[in-house]
Parts: sequence; C-alpha cells; structure tokens
Amino acid sequence: MIPRRPGHPRVWLAVGASLALALLVWWTYASNISGPAGELRAERERLIGEITSLQGETRKAQPAVQRLKTAAARTLGNSAETVVHRVRLALTAAGTAARLSSVASDSRAQAAVRNPAESVRVWGRDARAAPDFTVVTGSMRGEGTLEQALTALCLIQSQPWIKRISSVSLRPRDGGQRVELRVSLSTVFLEDLSPSEAPAPSPAEPKLLDQVRMLVARNMFAPPAAPPPPAQVPKPEPPSGPAYGDWVVTGLAEGAAGPELWVRNVKDNRTQSLAPGEKLLGAVFEGLSPDRESAILRIDADRFLISVGDPASRRDRKHVPK
Repeated sequence: MIPRRPGHPRVWLAVGASLALALLVWWTYASNISGPAGELRAERERLIGEITSLQGETRKAQPAVQRLKTAAARTLGNSAETVVHRVRLALTAAGTAARLSSVASDSRAQAAVRNPAESVRVWGRDARAAPDFTVVTGSMRGEGTLEQALTALCLIQSQPWIKRISSVSLRPRDGGQRVELRVSLSTVFLEDLSPSEAPAPSPAEPKLLDQVRMLVARNMFAPPAAPPPPAQVPKPEPPSGPAYGDWVVTGLAEGAAGPELWVRNVKDNRTQSLAPGEKLLGAVFEGLSPDRESAILRIDADRFLISVGDPASRRDRKHVPK
C-alpha cells in the first residue's frame, strides 16, 4: 500500500483562485452581457413585430386616408372663421345670381366632433385630443318667382364644396305669383387636412336646370284656372203656331148669360170677350174651374187652367175633369 502524499497548499490555493475567477467571469458575463443582450434581442423582436403590424395597418389605411384627403380638398377652408364667412358669401351669391329679392344669409360653427372611441392612440399620442372635424351650418332666405327660387337651389346644390341640405321651404306669395325660399345646410372642414383655399364656384348643372323648367311649367303654386264657361245651348225655336203669348187674361166674369173670359192683346191692345165654346186663336174656352178662379182652355185633347194676369200660352196647370 502506497501512502498518500498530502497536496501542496499552493496548488490548492491556485485551484481555488481559478474557480473563483471563473465564477466571477461567468457572473460578470451573465449579468452585464448575456442578460442585457437577451433582453435587447427580445425587445428587438417585439419592436420588429410592432413595426410590421403598423406597416400592415398603414397599408390598409392608405385607401381611407386618400379618400379623406380627397374629401378634405372639397372643403371651404381650414378654420372656423374662414368657413363660416365663406358659407355666408356662397349662399348670398346664389340668391343674388338667381335674382331673388330680400336675400338674407346666416352661418355659424358648431362644436367640433371628436373620435367616439374610448381610447385611440396613434404613434404614441391620444387621437381624441384633436377633433375629427368641425361642422358649420348656414341658412338663406329670399323672395322671387318659382323659377328664381328653384334656380337658387340649383346653384347651391351645384357648388363643389361638401354640403348636406337639411331643409327647403317654398311658401307661395301673391296668389302663387311669387314664393319665399328658405334653405338650410351644413358643411364640414378638417383642420389638419383641409386646404386654406376654397374650390372655385361652379354654374348650375344643366340637368338640374332642366328639372327647374319642368317644375315651372307645372307651377304647383299658381291658383287653379277658372273653369270654362258652360257651353251656350241654343234655345229651341218656339213652335210655329198661334201666338197665345200675345194675349193676357184681364178678367173672369159670370153673369146671366153664363161665364165669360176677357183677354187683351199686349201688342195692339185689342180686347176680346169669350163665352163657353168660343175660340181664342185655336183654344176653346170651356168655362170656369170649380173654384171660379181660373178659366178652362182646351187645345186639341188637353185642357189647361189660366187665371187673371196669365198669358194664354201658360201650360203648366192641366185641368182634369172630375
């Protein structure tokens, strides 16, 4: 058996120092190089993912952004004061160009419309802090003919700037010869996208003017035309025959000789006294009625009653013997 020789103390000291140095180097690398480097790599991967996601969202939003820019180009300015002033000028110009009288316009800015979402952040900032857009309302009134009022509406509708006509009122005046026009509308602008200059005014669209001419031709406010006078129906010629209408009953009498009928010709003032059986022209005097108030005249097979003051031509009272 070979006896173990004890190690040299310096050897063990050198081994311990080497181990301590290795541990120190490992700890220094892990805490100051390897750990932060891993965190940086993880942060780098996270940022790359976020950038990739934002790039995708940006590509998706580009068509909407382009449409938004196109719409913003059709606004009247990029400040409330400018847009309010230009709306009032545009409405007044439309009424004046249509030759309306008593034209009056008004406009004012409404509260800015903000994003309705609870939280919207774009590139690190809260998108709700800035308004999406601002609404400006306007109104105009004027008086004129129906054609002038509708032409003013056409001019307003034909302007290139964004608008929404919310109400139109046409009230007839002077029996429909004139109308009072009232129109209200609203427009918008975007402070960060709208240009400072307004679009150039446009004339009325021809197709709208064609509709105006069609409506004016009908003129729903004009009073209805008076009905035509009834056609004159020619009176039938009186049948040719004895002129009974020239004779008027002047009296009825009843004496010893019997009843009598006295008549007078209104044209030549001739008089005649008839006894029963005698004729006046073609009518036969047959006597008096039972109440003794009328004379009985027989013409052919019909009998008629006539009283004092009646013409001998009266035929509306027939006598039916009992």
